[in-house]
Amino acid sequence: MPEVHARLLQLVLISRNVPICPISVNKVRENLVVDDSPDLTGGWLALAAVRFAAELGMLAGLAYVGWRIAEGSQAVALLLAVVLVAVAATVWGAWVAPRAAKRLEDPARLAVELVLFGATVAGLLVVGAVTAAVVLGLAYLVSTPVGRKGY
Repeated sequence: MPEVHARLLQLVLISRNVPICPISVNKVRENLVVDDSPDLTGGWLALAAVRFAAELGMLAGLAYVGWRIAEGSQAVALLLAVVLVAVAATVWGAWVAPRAAKRLEDPARLAVELVLFGATVAGLLVVGAVTAAVVLGLAYLVSTPVGRKGY
């Protein structure tokens, strides 16, 4: 992987018309922060894509639940949809996201994920979106190992 970082650095320097030589690249490479996280390849990459789709699906599901629960007034429905999504996105960004400043360690992070996804699936079932609930639940369960891997 360091070779890839060095090659990308070379391409960036070349695109900016900066003359490079192997010595300058090696000196810059010494100062780079190397990401030691495991590579996402093959099956892990596919699971990461499913994981990301499940996360977006959770937010979309919460918006749908909020809209459907408040059937009487469109203003209340919109407000509830926005609030549910904002709360879930804030919780996710603060404690679950890979780059969260205060990312929780497992099993606490898993518990937060289960509450968010569980609430979304339950809400979808309550409003009658059974297919969406099943698809979201399965997508989360299938992609859970990626979340444990650090992504």
